[in-house]
Amino acid sequence: MTPNTTIAATTTTTVAPRQPALVQGLSALSFADASSGWRIDPVEYDAIERTTDGGRTWVKQQPIPRNGTSLNGVLAIDAQHAFALVYSGRDDLIGTLERAADGTHWSATRGRGLPASLAGVSFADRVHAWGLTEFGDLVTTADGGDTWRPMRSPVHDTVAGSVCLAAPGVGWAATASAVYRSDDDGSTWREQARIPVRGDGPELVCRGPHVAFASFGAGAGQHIGAFLRSDDGGAHWRPLTEDRVPGSPAITAPGFPESQERGYPVVMLHDGTLVFAAGCYACGLGQSWLVVASPTDHFVVTKFDASDLQSDFVAAAAADARRLYVEIQSISADGSGPRPVTLYASVDGGVSWRARG
Repeated sequence: MTPNTTIAATTTTTVAPRQPALVQGLSALSFADASSGWRIDPVEYDAIERTTDGGRTWVKQQPIPRNGTSLNGVLAIDAQHAFALVYSGRDDLIGTLERAADGTHWSATRGRGLPASLAGVSFADRVHAWGLTEFGDLVTTADGGDTWRPMRSPVHDTVAGSVCLAAPGVGWAATASAVYRSDDDGSTWREQARIPVRGDGPELVCRGPHVAFASFGAGAGQHIGAFLRSDDGGAHWRPLTEDRVPGSPAITAPGFPESQERGYPVVMLHDGTLVFAAGCYACGLGQSWLVVASPTDHFVVTKFDASDLQSDFVAAAAADARRLYVEIQSISADGSGPRPVTLYASVDGGVSWRARG
């Protein structure tokens, strides 16, 4: 695939107007707006990089020492503020939450009150976040990670696998079998959805009243498929695999075969647009998909086919409902590395894509 390649989606939909960028969990790629973003160096994985031109060029900002240290993910809050989670192999994989407040310089947050190292974090804005430690503790901060306090677990002796903060004090936690909501910063929880098809590694994305949950092994044609979503604060849930036409039987979403691989949610946007990644393990050379799903179940499905020139997703991100980004890693001719990565961008909600850089 050449840098000038344009990729067209397999379906089309009405694209929502531009909305504020979502602030949630960390990943390998994150955009605050159409220009500003951060990523983990996708080839060497040894630095945080920043772009100010929509991903056309990247500048290394925060190198990490080659001593077992690793970057877990980055998160763009706005053009000046970002977070990153760094693990140190010398200290038994102790994680440190680092912060940039001027777009350039990074420093470690104090992390006071953490009972264990952070394994994941979800932000509602630059100061309010929920975290999940390596031992399953739920924690909350109101000062950008300098001070944390513990939250109650939704279920006694059950560890949450994912948290998502939709607004200060309001969010969700997921176990392998259920989704829970708290409206008082984790003091109390109530069960909102049971997951009849259990799976490893539950993952949540949310924004305001919109939330989606992913957990399954393989196959989108289950009773409850790859994803459940709610657009009314968790009062009602439905699988993304249902057919919205009245009186018709449930079907999988456009282009989703029974051999669909387990996907993961990328982001939930302000208007309820859900972006998620998936794939197919029985589609010839294999396919990586990025799917844009509206609250009314209109889908845009982009299929990146594996070939001699490209392999799989490295990461995906969204600045808003129109501006989406995907990193695809190439395959070296001899199978060795480093394997170059190409960033593809869409400015029309995933209908078409063009390589940048």
